[in-house]
Amino acid sequence: IYPIIMIIAIIGVVAVLMIFMVPKMMEMFADFGTGELPIATQIVVGISNFTVQYKFVLLALLIGLVFGFRYYYNTETGKKNIDKLLLKIPVWGVFIQNIQVANYTRTMALLLKSGMDIVDILELTSNVLSNYWFKQGLIDSAIEVSKGVPLALPISRVEYFPPLVSRMIAVGEETGKLEVVFDKMSEYYDREVKQMTDNLSTMMEPVMLIVMGIIVGFIAFAVYGPMFQMSSIIGS
Repeated sequence: IYPIIMIIAIIGVVAVLMIFMVPKMMEMFADFGTGELPIATQIVVGISNFTVQYKFVLLALLIGLVFGFRYYYNTETGKKNIDKLLLKIPVWGVFIQNIQVANYTRTMALLLKSGMDIVDILELTSNVLSNYWFKQGLIDSAIEVSKGVPLALPISRVEYFPPLVSRMIAVGEETGKLEVVFDKMSEYYDREVKQMTDNLSTMMEPVMLIVMGIIVGFIAFAVYGPMFQMSSIIGS
């Protein structure tokens, strides 16, 4: 949530500067006749003019992209492609994987304690998972388990489940302590998710602040640079 808030804040600050502050400053420069503007200022002015002139088009485009993405993601093809892409992003993919495995093992441990049939448990657990490839992996596993195949085997074939999961399930099936194994795995992956959440938050905060500082600093440099020119003109 924090990175999303920071991204929205960066976009909001830049939009306010480009739409309101930069045009006002340019009017003032024009009145005092500062001559040819530095290249950085020309870039900012160009972006500002474009933003002001096409602000409603840009807003409509942004809204269209958001709704278009949601529509595409709600299709089976879209969910397949986007969920696979998310799992392949460095660091973030591992984070998503750990969340899915934590939800899977926690739900399995809970339902196994109720004494339900393993096939029914797998089908119910698949509904808890948000990622298509994990969800489909459990649905396929339920079909194989209903035919008498040990759970560890189809789980080992699911590309995105860590090998540790299938090995631990095999141990649980051999010892007859599947419920205990899932309980231990859920504790382990819950800790992994919490640690990664803390690490990502700690890492993203300075990165976002640096990005915001660079963007705002560049705009400030581009705007206030000509002001020094204007001061020298007034002084002379």
